[in-house]
Amino acid sequence: MALSVQEVPNFKYVFCDKKGNHPVQGTLRNWYDKAKKLAAVKHNTEWGAEFTFHDIKAKAISDYNGNLQEFSGHKTEAQAQSYSRKVKITPTLK
Repeated sequence: MALSVQEVPNFKYVFCDKKGNHPVQGTLRNWYDKAKKLAAVKHNTEWGAEFTFHDIKAKAISDYNGNLQEFSGHKTEAQAQSYSRKVKITPTLK
């Protein structure tokens, strides 16, 4: 879906600037703030919870079923695991 709104198709980055390059942090922050304001107007409400790009990354990594290190782009498995927020379910004792 993100690729469908890019002005310059770029399959290397999910978000890119008008030239197809990786946007700087300030640009991402501006896009994020603008999207939050538009969503609040569209849904006639205030956002009750704040989240960051790292929260979005953690959600994606937690939902992914596969090689977390390759998916996340981290150099070590431990770094990728630090983002995984899956709750481990253990069987109860009877």
